[in-house]
Amino acid sequence: MVRAQGNVIEDAARRVEYKAVTITAAQILALFATPVELVPAPGAGRVLELVSVLLALDYGTVVYTIGTAGNIQVKYTDGSGAAASTTVAATGLLDQASDQVRVLDKLEATTTPVVNAALVLTLATASPTGGDSPIHAKIGYRVHATGL
Repeated sequence: MVRAQGNVIEDAARRVEYKAVTITAAQILALFATPVELVPAPGAGRVLELVSVLLALDYGTVVYTIGTAGNIQVKYTDGSGAAASTTVAATGLLDQASDQVRVLDKLEATTTPVVNAALVLTLATASPTGGDSPIHAKIGYRVHATGL
C-alpha cells in the first residue's frame, strides 16, 4: 500500500524497520561457530534487505584476545551464508579497553538476498578468547515480498 503524507510517500516495502539485539560476551566467545541471529527469517516468499547495523561494544573489564578471528560481518542464514554487509575487523574493536562504535553497511552491488533467511552476525575465521564485553547491535532492515 502506498500512501502520501505531505512530501513523504509511505510504502510498506520501503519502510525501514529497526531492531535492537544485545550480543553477550558468551555469544561473542562462540561467534565463529555459532553466529547470532539479528533478524529472524521473514517467512516464505519474503526476503530481508539489510540497511545497516550499528555495533556498540560496551567495554566491561577484560578485552577479547583476537587471535585469528578475522572480520565481523552480517550474513544470511548462518556463518557460511551469502554476505549481506560490509566487514569490520575484530582487531581494533573487540580488543579495545574502551567503549567502541562501528557501522556495517549493506553491500550495494554484490548482495544476493536469500528468500526466507535470517540475518546473522558472524566472525570470519575463529572466535576470540577471554573478554567480557557485550555488544549492543541496532539493526535497520526492510522486508520485501518476492512474489515468488
